[in-house]
Amino acid sequence: LKKTLFCATHPSKEADLYCETCDELICRDCIVRVHRDHQYDLVPESFAKQEKVIVDSIKPVEEQIATLERAVESVDTRCAAVVEQKTAVVAEIRTAMAHLRQALEARETELVGQAEQTAQQKLKTLAAQRDGFELQLGQLRSCQDFVEESRRTCSQGEILRMKSPLVKQVNDLTGSFKPETLALAEQADMVFAHSLPELVTSCQQFGKVYCHPVCPEKCRASGVGIKVATREQTVAVSVEALNREAEACFKPVDSLRCELVASDGSSRVRGTVKRRNQNIYDISYQPQVTGEHQLHILIEEHPILNSPFTVTVLPNFTAPASIIGGLSYPWGIAVREGGEVVVTERSSHCISIISGNGEKKSFGTCGSGPDQFDRPEGVAIDSKGNILVADCWNHRIQQFSSTGNHLRTVGTQGSGPLQFQCPPGITVHPHTGKVYVADRGNHRIQVFTVDGVYLRQFGKKGEGEGELNVQSVLLLTLAM
Repeated sequence: LKKTLFCATHPSKEADLYCETCDELICRDCIVRVHRDHQYDLVPESFAKQEKVIVDSIKPVEEQIATLERAVESVDTRCAAVVEQKTAVVAEIRTAMAHLRQALEARETELVGQAEQTAQQKLKTLAAQRDGFELQLGQLRSCQDFVEESRRTCSQGEILRMKSPLVKQVNDLTGSFKPETLALAEQADMVFAHSLPELVTSCQQFGKVYCHPVCPEKCRASGVGIKVATREQTVAVSVEALNREAEACFKPVDSLRCELVASDGSSRVRGTVKRRNQNIYDISYQPQVTGEHQLHILIEEHPILNSPFTVTVLPNFTAPASIIGGLSYPWGIAVREGGEVVVTERSSHCISIISGNGEKKSFGTCGSGPDQFDRPEGVAIDSKGNILVADCWNHRIQQFSSTGNHLRTVGTQGSGPLQFQCPPGITVHPHTGKVYVADRGNHRIQVFTVDGVYLRQFGKKGEGEGELNVQSVLLLTLAM
């Protein structure tokens, strides 16, 4: 049965009307005064009109209920995944620890075996030495007993008769006795050498269980800074945070560390880290010394993919370290390992070697003989420090020792193998040692060994693929 509702203003009257203006139940007496000019109707008719409003108002609640039900379901699913993951991690931990225990037990068996074998060998040696001692002891005691027994039982004449052989036997026995042979052949010097504290520490730090979704070994670094950098110049590296499935990890990384370490340990530079967006981090560092370095990038103290990276730090040429004058039309340049600079002086027809402190030594004059040049242009250094010069207008390559002594001349004017027409450029492959020469007049590149043995050539005049049209000096370099 439905309950009868009464008017709040007139408690004795049934509230059978609904005022839409005031949004309340009223009785018929109410419409005479307070609700006279309002919009009202009988409860059933008003309910028919207001039911849709009520239903529409409840829809967001229904949607939120559905959303929360899905959230509860997601929590249950995640809880099941956590339990499953925990089971897998515990199994992995137990497996790892079992392997560790097996390794320790195997090592224990091996070490105990070493101790047993060493002790057995020592005891065997000492037992053999003891047998020798007891043999000598038995012989001496037998001799002593014989003499004493003879003195008790034999006459004086009998004793005198056996004196000579008896004394000889005693002398032989005592003469063969050497106290130095009594030194023990083995020492009780067996010890167990170990680094137990370090091993215990390693065991205590073995493994780590963490809940961070980022997986360091999946995270990738990119940018020029993982390969090459310039001294005292800031270089950038980007790190992409990924999870175990190599998907973007949007949760902030708690610990991301970068350190650049020189190969000789003389320099260690910490990088700065800034989060660019949800899963990309920017790292910047500024190397202080030149040479090979190791760039360590770690997340949660674990190296990321391919870390550490080998970085070559180059000198900073933004400002000249020194200015060297007195050169006449300097053309080609090469730098030796010791820091010496080799320069071709085209107008002076010579080669200059400049030391690190700016001292210059030159060799060569104008001409076509050995040690002479006609507008030298390109220059290169081989693996032995020898100097190779593109003697351009003499149509040849000359090779000199590191001190400038002439070693050999390669080439003559022409278009055949090891013949040149004004070669301006030359370089030596840093790994194979092969010599590459830009043969300008023949529009080709010739390749030969440092000993002058022809290998091959490529290129011809033209503008198509594999063709060259060299009208000016060619700077020949190799992309490694």
